[in-house]
Amino acid sequence: MPARVPDFWERRLKSHKATNPSWGALRLWNALENDAEIFNRNDAPSKRWVGDWLHDAWPDMKDEEIRQYRRFSWPASMERGDLPWEASQVAMEF
Repeated sequence: MPARVPDFWERRLKSHKATNPSWGALRLWNALENDAEIFNRNDAPSKRWVGDWLHDAWPDMKDEEIRQYRRFSWPASMERGDLPWEASQVAMEF
């Protein structure tokens, strides 16, 4: 398992990967570097950590957990089954 980094970064990484399943380690790391600028943080994980996490942790994630980290996009989220169609109005308002 990769070395510990703040939970913030692990959640960001899960969100990026769940939303963009074709992205590899370098592209994910670039996204986290961009997040560091946006959130004014100087503790972004290393490229190596991202690669290790992708190799060690991602394959063990269950579909249900991955679904929780995907960004909402209408109607794709409903079509994938992330949310029921009945939640469309509330999700769009949110």
